This record gives sequence, C-alpha cells and structure tokens, in this order.
Amino acid sequence: MVPVSAETTQRVISVVGGAGLSLIEANDAFRELGEWAVSTEAGDLPLHVVERRVEAEGREALRKVLQAHINSRGPGDVGPAPGVRVLDDEGGVRTCAERREAPRNVQSIFGEVVANRLAYIAPGLQAVHPLDEKLELTDPWGAVTLYELWLQTKGIG
Repeated sequence: MVPVSAETTQRVISVVGGAGLSLIEANDAFRELGEWAVSTEAGDLPLHVVERRVEAEGREALRKVLQAHINSRGPGDVGPAPGVRVLDDEGGVRTCAERREAPRNVQSIFGEVVANRLAYIAPGLQAVHPLDEKLELTDPWGAVTLYELWLQTKGIG
C-alpha cells in the first residue's frame, strides 16, 4: 500500500483540482489488492493465479500513481498566449496568437496515461507544448523507459 497522508492528498487536490483523485484511487487499489492477497479466496488459489492478479492490479495502481504525478505537474502553463514568444525555424521570434488544451496519450510501462497539456500556437508554426519538454516526451513511445523496456525484451538493451 502507498501511504498517502491527508496533507499530501490535500496538497495534490488543491494544486491540480481533482487530480488528487488518481492518487486516492491508487491508494485504494493497493489496499484492496493487499487485502485480497491475504484473503481466504486467494489462499485457495494456485500461486501463479495470485501472482498474475497481483501483477495486473498492481500495474493499474502504479499507472494511477504515475497519472497523479503527471497531473501534479500541471498543463505546462507559461502564461497567456499573447505574452508568449517562440522561435521560428529561421531563429526569428513570433508571438503566440492562442493557447488551447491539447491532451496527449502517453504509453508508459504501467499502461496509458494522459498528459493534459497546453499548446501555444503562433501563425505558421507548429504548436509548442511546454509540458512535453518538461516531461521529455519527444519520442513516439511517449516515454524513454517504455522504449528501453522494449529493447530489453528483444535482448538489445
């Protein structure tokens, strides 16, 4: 079980609205899984069956912890769009005309999570996503760790 103090939960909720729910849900999932693992029902099952359930439900709880972490980082807000300047391909500076929400699904080793991020848009340029940069979401896998895990399964990494 992941111990979550009331102070930590309140801080997460106050910082990111309802994002603390992922952390509360993860804590509940770990508690329920732990209680099931020592239950009479689990005690009557072969170890490999218990192991598979612990792995599956444990990964889901860990995915919720990771989602709470991403939520706690915020959307990558660097200010109102008219005040944000970005570099174009020639090194010139352009002022963003707008910003909008642009959620991104991210594949992690625990399953899919969502980065609720802001996109800053300047005419004629690709949107800029400051949260992607902070989280280092630059590859198509979504996270370097997932790609590294895949390489290891192939005996490459």
